[in-house]
Amino acid sequence: MMLKNNDARTPGRPPKEADQKNRILLEAAKAITSVGYEQCNLQDIASAINLSRPALYHYFSTKQEIFTAIALRSMKGIYQFVLSEVKQEKYALKRLERFFLSHAQYFDENFWMVSATIVGYGGVARRDMSEREAFEMFRMKYLGMLKKILEDGVSEGCFEIKDIALVSRSVFQLLNISYWYKPDGKEGAVTIAKENFELLMRGIVK
Repeated sequence: MMLKNNDARTPGRPPKEADQKNRILLEAAKAITSVGYEQCNLQDIASAINLSRPALYHYFSTKQEIFTAIALRSMKGIYQFVLSEVKQEKYALKRLERFFLSHAQYFDENFWMVSATIVGYGGVARRDMSEREAFEMFRMKYLGMLKKILEDGVSEGCFEIKDIALVSRSVFQLLNISYWYKPDGKEGAVTIAKENFELLMRGIVK
């Protein structure tokens, strides 16, 4: 699921269009994460992958279009990956733990893409998204997945929660490990997520 540059192509041949798009999105995500959405520009992105600006226009015509592709891929990707992991568990307590750990795993494996989505969506880039409805659909499905786990935990008698919406917001605050996690840091994203899960358990497990 992690974006990778394809450097194994035949020398002298141009990269496949899908590979080039992936490279553009990855470099754009790095730029947005590092300097912010407003500060990065198409020329910087093109230069990072040795493309001319006109060549970049063959793939994306605007910075807004690039960010939309980054954000939609990240939100859809994390939703689908976490859902596939959560479905492997029967009971709410284990599903919630799997939710935490798989969220962190996806974040770790797609650090730049997810980080750029967080940075851009929290700023002016959100209003520039051309497919915001699709993004919001996956975001709400992701929130709904978490709420269902918490509701099932209450029904099963393992969680003591009075306000599902409040606890859901708290969970996503704990899951926003970009505040603490660095790709070259001492603790991995999954380790941090496990610590945060255990912290949450002290407050909601009967």
